[in-house]
Amino acid sequence: ITPHPFFAREGDDLYVTMPISITKAILGGDVVVPVIDGNTTVNLPAGTQPNSSKTLRGKGIRNVQTGAYGDLVVAFKVVIPATLSEKQREGVELLRAEEVEPSGAEPIKQRKQS
Repeated sequence: ITPHPFFAREGDDLYVTMPISITKAILGGDVVVPVIDGNTTVNLPAGTQPNSSKTLRGKGIRNVQTGAYGDLVVAFKVVIPATLSEKQREGVELLRAEEVEPSGAEPIKQRKQS
């Protein structure tokens, strides 16, 4: 079986990573997501965090024995631009002047020992 160009499969479930802009992550909005039979629109809430995901029930592969459909898990990858126009930079500077800097460290997940 030839691997799909952007879907990964695990059982009846499919996985896809969708890049989103930093403004889409901050403000929220619609994202067009590919599904097996075309596209669907997912509405992201404002404040979507990097590497967050959303499960679309019944949008995976049909199980030939049960007839039930698996899920599609969409992971959102926030793309941060490497360069900014002057106008974009001014907007980001305005945001930085108003934001509260996060503080403190958070524990990392325990790594498995080899």
